[in-house]
Amino acid sequence: MKPIVRKLEDQPWDAWPDSQQAERGALRWRDLFAGNPEDGANTTLGIATLRCGETLEPHRHSEPETYYTLAGRGIVTIDGVPHPVAPGTAIYIPGDAEHGIRNDYDEELQILYVFAVSDFNQVVYRF
Repeated sequence: MKPIVRKLEDQPWDAWPDSQQAERGALRWRDLFAGNPEDGANTTLGIATLRCGETLEPHRHSEPETYYTLAGRGIVTIDGVPHPVAPGTAIYIPGDAEHGIRNDYDEELQILYVFAVSDFNQVVYRF
């Protein structure tokens, strides 16, 4: 396997379709490693952002996930328990745990997310 190098600025922003944002939230994300199993990366990794007042609504997926807060502040709720996050906070979310994020603060919240799967399409979100 060869090294893989990607720059965040070269990746497009993605979001839920407008018709799904009421159910899912207004989260935007950029995948760095996510959809090309041929790359050989056994990791899905990207950056998610929420502006003030935005949320990623409670959901589940079978795959465990890790969050690492890069900037801003917010609340990550896991199985009904709120966890304040700020830069430098890492959170491991077990598979099938209900979790969501909200940003009640004036600054944009940026979170690095990681799944131990080679293709983001393997992650089935259940809202």
